[in-house]
Amino acid sequence: MQEPKELPQQVLTLNSTPDYTIRFYSDENKEIGCIDFSEGVLKFTGEAEPSAQVFFEHVLKPLVDKYIRDENEKCTTTYSS
Repeated sequence: MQEPKELPQQVLTLNSTPDYTIRFYSDENKEIGCIDFSEGVLKFTGEAEPSAQVFFEHVLKPLVDKYIRDENEKCTTTYSS
């Protein structure tokens, strides 16, 4: 089993000023990718695979884990009542 990695200081940055960007950072705090919505079209620049890994590990996984926990709790509550 793989040892958990120490989280980088900054995983991604969401800038809600008119440029509407989400930036992804490596463990070394180097920008590795950027999603840009500022021109009304989604554009990605950078390293796709490491950026996707950061996105899935630090954005989607916590949301999915919470959803699964909530759904499991509903099922447990429903069937144990």
